[in-house]
Parts: sequence; C-alpha cells; structure tokens
Amino acid sequence: MSQPDATFDRLARILREDFHVPADAITPDAHLRVDLGLDSLSLTDLAFLAQRDLGFSAAADELRGVTTVGALVAFCDAKLGAAPPTGLA
Repeated sequence: MSQPDATFDRLARILREDFHVPADAITPDAHLRVDLGLDSLSLTDLAFLAQRDLGFSAAADELRGVTTVGALVAFCDAKLGAAPPTGLA
C-alpha cells in the first residue's frame, strides 16, 4: 500500500467513525462541505484528528484551500514529507 493509499484509508476511517460519513461517499473527489456535509466546526475537528492520527502539525490557515478528500490526503502527505501537495483550490 502506498503512502497516499494509507493516508486515504486513515482519513476515511476518521470520517466514518467520528463524522458518521457513509463509506461509499468517501472518494478522493468528494467535497468536504458539499458532498460530505461537514461544516466549519467539523472541518476544524477533522483537521485536529488528522494531525493527531497521522502525527503532523499544521496551522489552521494552511488548510483553507483544502476542499476535497483527495486534497486533504495530498496535504497530509506533504506534511509527512511523502509528496508535494496537489489539488488545492
């Protein structure tokens, strides 16, 4: 399993378990607000949980352009040193 796949799986688990997002809704192209129904507080919580689970640190303003699951995976991997971020809006 590649790093992006592992990161996606960990983020998908967080979305399923902590935000009750149906597994079939979690795709790389899924928009965090529009498709998954996360509001600003949920996005803040997601950022905290991702940082805690994956073991990195990020400022809140760094996540402003992250709008999709795929962009969140890329952001997390970049923070972990795995790949440069792509797909940021």
